[in-house]
Order: sequence, then structure tokens, then C-alpha cells
Amino acid sequence: MTTKFELRADTGKRKRKDGLSKIRIKVCSGKTNIKYIPLSIYGDPLYWDNDMEIFATDKNARKAEDKERNKRHEENNAMLAKAKERCRGIRIDFERAKQISTVTQFVEKFVDKKRTEKVGDYIKNDIAILKETNHIGNARSYQRTYDILKSLYPNFDNRLFADINLSFVQDFDRLLEKRGNNGNTRRYYHSTLRAILNKAIKEKIATEQTYPYGKFGFSVNGLEQRTAKRHLPLDIIKAMRTTEMENYALEQTRRIFVAQYLCFGISFTDAAALKKSNIVVLEDKRFIIYKRQKTENAKSATPIKIMITPELQEHLAWFEDNCVLIDDYLFPIVSKSGYEGERLYNHIRNRLWRINGNLKKLATHFGIENMPLTTYVSRHSMAMALSKNPAIGVDKISQAMGHSDLTTTQIYLDELTAEEMAGVAEALTAY
Repeated sequence: MTTKFELRADTGKRKRKDGLSKIRIKVCSGKTNIKYIPLSIYGDPLYWDNDMEIFATDKNARKAEDKERNKRHEENNAMLAKAKERCRGIRIDFERAKQISTVTQFVEKFVDKKRTEKVGDYIKNDIAILKETNHIGNARSYQRTYDILKSLYPNFDNRLFADINLSFVQDFDRLLEKRGNNGNTRRYYHSTLRAILNKAIKEKIATEQTYPYGKFGFSVNGLEQRTAKRHLPLDIIKAMRTTEMENYALEQTRRIFVAQYLCFGISFTDAAALKKSNIVVLEDKRFIIYKRQKTENAKSATPIKIMITPELQEHLAWFEDNCVLIDDYLFPIVSKSGYEGERLYNHIRNRLWRINGNLKKLATHFGIENMPLTTYVSRHSMAMALSKNPAIGVDKISQAMGHSDLTTTQIYLDELTAEEMAGVAEALTAY
């Protein structure tokens, strides 16, 4: 969404005792994402023209006091013109750089704000930018990491980037372990902190001199603990694909899970975002084409192509005939129209909680006892099913789909023709 700006006079409580109002630049993106930049310009609100965004002057002024007021207004209007010109220049700079500015970035650029070396302020600022650009998941990760750092180090907000050295992260890891956090949880916090430091170094706010990670620093990958592969046996997958449930909520959940499986183990969040516009025709075959939200902004991210097989089409048709689909969504996950940003993210997370609750009941029905059945199991089950078919060289796909190199998978799938993609899709149901 485009960032807009306009001049506004403070006519409320912020008026000075002499009745004059300060002029502020209103920077907004949408109806709710609004910030104000105060200017050192004051004037009588009675003479403020909100449409023209200037102070009105009286061309017929005769009295000395009226002429003096006209002079003040002309001086103020000249400064306002410069402020507006600066705003237009900032917008042009972002356009030339092919960047969509957030409200926070626009304000920082206008006031020529120097990004602080204090890590806490830097993280909070990035959280605001991530929310404005609808990267809610990343914003949550940053927030959780910031909260744990504040909890373990009450004075964390006073720490500079130079303080985040090898000694600090080693102590941070010891405190996490003391709290009872396992290796994977500690890896999560370290990975987020590392991403923050890398970004700060790239922006020349931090330096590499005290960088605590990397080849000779703290090993984040060394914290990873292998988890049991959460995939279903082929006979259970087949049973879930072919057994209809009498209960509507469980049948809807079963079909969502199976459709995820048929969509190459698409994540719940990505499935929730799929719309009719994601369906395209290639070489006389219908495909769902999308980019993973998790990696869509990466330079190497390529679209994923999913052939719509007859079985997948049957599920999509069932959703359309038996569920309330809004805003052209393909899956019956988003149930409220007009949601966006953090509100949409929270809605989808709530729906995920409900679906996983129903999957727990389905696990009992299908006799799945050795692991919790969640939407994510569809991804590992898909990789396992493909690995059983050596005819299509799926060893690379199976490895990549299981928390390894997702980029490798995307590149491999992108290189396949529509006919080859059909073979991959059919391999998921060839038993």
C-alpha cells in the first residue's frame, strides 16, 4: 500500500496558550497506519486552509496588523512548500530504488534520523517495519527474542551493538539452558538474534569486529537436535485420502489435510492465502502457482507449480460446494472478509488451532498413536511418499522438503515441464 502525506493543523489540545496551532505532516498507509511529523511552524487555525494545505492571506488587507499577519503566513507557507517538496523527494527516492516505503521508514527519512546503536531500539523499530509490511511471522519472532533478552537482561535496552559479542551470546545460551530450553529452542533465539545482527551490519549500524557468530564464533547449527520424522505410513495416507467422515467439521479437516498433501505439503499459511487467481493453465494442464510466504522475498525464491490432479480438483470442488468461501479463496480457512496484516495473521493462527484440534480426533479414528497429527505432517508425508518412487529422482526433493534446502527444491520443481510435474503429482497417489 502506497505511503501518502498531507499537512494538518493541530486544532485540538496541542494548541498553544496564545491559540496558535502547530502544523504537522500526516504520513499514512491505509486508515490505521498513521504517524505525524511535527514542524516548527505555528499559525492561527482560523486561517488554515485544509484543502490547499496553506495559511490563507488577505489580498485586501489595509490595517498594519493584517499586513503583518499576511507576512507571517507567507513565510510559513514558504516553509510548508519546502516541507512538501522534501516529502515528494523522499517518495521519488523510494520509487527510484524500487522500494515500497513504510510509514516508519518515510518518517525516519524525513527527519534524517540516525539509527541508534542501542540494540533494543533497533529491534523495536524493525518490529514496527515488519508489521507495516505484513511480515507478521518475522515480527513475532523478533518480539519473542526481544522479550526473552529483556527478561534475562533487565538493562538490555541500554546495550549497544558492540556489547553483543561472543562472551554475551555464550552467556545468553547458558541462561537459556538454565531456563530448561532445549537445543532447538535455543537455536531459534540465536538464529533470530543472528539475523538482527546481520541486518544491522549490512546497514552499517553495527560492525563485524564484535560479531559473535560465524566460522570462528558461536555455532548456532550445533544446537540443532534431530527430531523424529513425522510422516504417515502409506496405508494411513491412503485411508485418509479415501475415507469420508460423517461429521462435517472432521470431513472438512480431513479434506484440508489431504489437499495440503496433494499440494506438495503446502504450509497451512500458504494454503490459506491461495485464491482462484493462483490457478493458471500451462501446456493444457491446470496448475496452482504460488510463492512460499516464508521465502517470497528471497532473491532465489521461485514460484512453486502444483498440478491440479483429478483428486485435488475433487477436494477444491467440495470446498466450493460445501463451505463458505470468501474473497475467492480456494481453501475454507479464512472465514472473515476484509482481514489483512496482523489481524489476518491472528485469524489464520486461530483457524490452525481449530484444525489441529480436529486432526487430533482424526488421529484417534485412523489409529495414529506414535505422533501428534498436525497440518505439518502432510509435508513430511508427501516427501516420504515421493521417496518411495525412484522413477522421478525424488531423493533430492525428499531431502529438501524436510527442513533442508528449500531453495534446491523450488529450483528443481521449477525446471520440470508440465508433463514431468504431472508425473510428480501422480506419484503422490500411486499406491
